[in-house]
Amino acid sequence: MENLFIILLLLSLLALGIGLVSPSLLTKILKKQFTRKNILVYFGGATVVFFIMFGIFSDSSPTPVVNNQPETQQIAEQQEAVNEMAEKEDILAPIQATQTPKPLDSTTAVPPPQQQTKTEPTAQPKAPQSNCVAGQVDINTASKEDLKNIIHIDDTRADDLIRLRPFKSVDTLTKINGIATARLNDIKTQGIACVQ
Repeated sequence: MENLFIILLLLSLLALGIGLVSPSLLTKILKKQFTRKNILVYFGGATVVFFIMFGIFSDSSPTPVVNNQPETQQIAEQQEAVNEMAEKEDILAPIQATQTPKPLDSTTAVPPPQQQTKTEPTAQPKAPQSNCVAGQVDINTASKEDLKNIIHIDDTRADDLIRLRPFKSVDTLTKINGIATARLNDIKTQGIACVQ
């Protein structure tokens, strides 16, 4: 159905184009007197109607994916997989038969279970890990003068920083008045500030 509306849409567009460019040619073809206004009304309206009808009757649902394998081939593949599984079980059957436990009789001695001794690892004291390297300033322990070496930290911000200690990371410097994301990024880029 949609193919019919596509054909009608294209024909009406063709007639509209020919009629607007040369109304006399359309008059000769259809043997009826047309003006540009008539052509626009008739063929323009027809174009709009066919466009709408094409939209209504076109199938917008996705095309289902069809498996190209014939059904007999699928059945054969499934049977082959079942046969392979059966062969594996046949291979494992003799192995499993040899590993089956023998029933105990009164003459069979059962060795006592071995006790494992637990060895507890000796706790070694861990050296405190330092996130600061030489040349960096630990914001939790540094003096006011050392803190002022960090970009955007002046006297007032250094006082605020000391008052708000301890900091868990350099990222928490945004607690200080006047240090937002942009200034924090500058501080990180400079690489002097650290937290131990």
